[in-house]
Amino acid sequence: KQLTDRLDLPVLALPADRRPARHVWHCPVRTAPGDRLLTDAEWGEVARRIVHATGIAPEG
Repeated sequence: KQLTDRLDLPVLALPADRRPARHVWHCPVRTAPGDRLLTDAEWGEVARRIVHATGIAPEG
């Protein structure tokens, strides 16, 4: 609760009519510098696994 309150401070500093209606979650993901390049399909699988693991979307 304390962390979310602190993260909301910049948004709450905006005038009410300029605040976003919903939160946006950014999750930067990268491979290690020496790893091979991933295909678009592999990145898609990474994204599916992340949204499932965080509870944003069910598996599949």
